[in-house]
Amino acid sequence: MLRDQPLTIPPLAEILEWADRQQLDAIHVHTPGPMGLCGWLVAKMLRVPVLGTYHTDFPQYVQK
Repeated sequence: MLRDQPLTIPPLAEILEWADRQQLDAIHVHTPGPMGLCGWLVAKMLRVPVLGTYHTDFPQYVQK
């Protein structure tokens, strides 16, 4: 892990409750990290489609 990118665990239960109240049609995740995983889990729990976009050049990022 890079020192300037700490790992933070999102509050899954709170996010799930909020998303359920919003009656979302789909969930869009924009990061492959913990929040992206949280979005994917919430989408699966609410049975809505999950869409993802990523802008990180992973091969270059992994080399560093």
